[in-house]
Amino acid sequence: MSSSNLSSTVVDGAHAFEQVRDAWTDLFERAHASHRLSWQAQRSWWSRVNRGTATPHIVIVHREAQPIAIAPFFAHEFRVFGVSVMRTFSLIGDQGDVVVDRELDDHARTESLALIVDELIDAADNYDVLALDDSGTARALTSDLASRGATIDRAIDHVVCYGRRSFAPRQRRVIVGYAMRALRIMRRSRSMVTDRSG
Repeated sequence: MSSSNLSSTVVDGAHAFEQVRDAWTDLFERAHASHRLSWQAQRSWWSRVNRGTATPHIVIVHREAQPIAIAPFFAHEFRVFGVSVMRTFSLIGDQGDVVVDRELDDHARTESLALIVDELIDAADNYDVLALDDSGTARALTSDLASRGATIDRAIDHVVCYGRRSFAPRQRRVIVGYAMRALRIMRRSRSMVTDRSG
């Protein structure tokens, strides 16, 4: 997708991290972001957590040839109550967020985040639940989605935006709560295994 002199692309598949390493490292130096959002930290987290059931979905926004924002999402499938398959989209990392060039003016920042939201909307057929932490830059993505009419619900300690699969409100609340707990348990158990082996 493109807007004025900005454009967005999605990198996914098994080798996504390797494909975006240079762009991510270049942007991270200009973003002055927390180390947890560096390519190395996110790649390490991904190596611990992924066991072949998840797929990276990394959105990169460029201004001309220069990366100015990276939103590292991943898709994950699991069974709810052993019956229905739940497909979730979430930001990579224990406290996932978007990496944004700190030197962007407000207009370019807003426009770059809007392009990320465009990509999430385009991918909505691929997930049932989009889970975003209610903090950092991720909060701006949620606000943009809400302004476009997405159903937003604060379930557990996350902001949750639903995909195109429809559930009754009560059923949706139960499923979202289950999905969030499952994601947290998955992340916590992988970290514990790594700590013990280290």
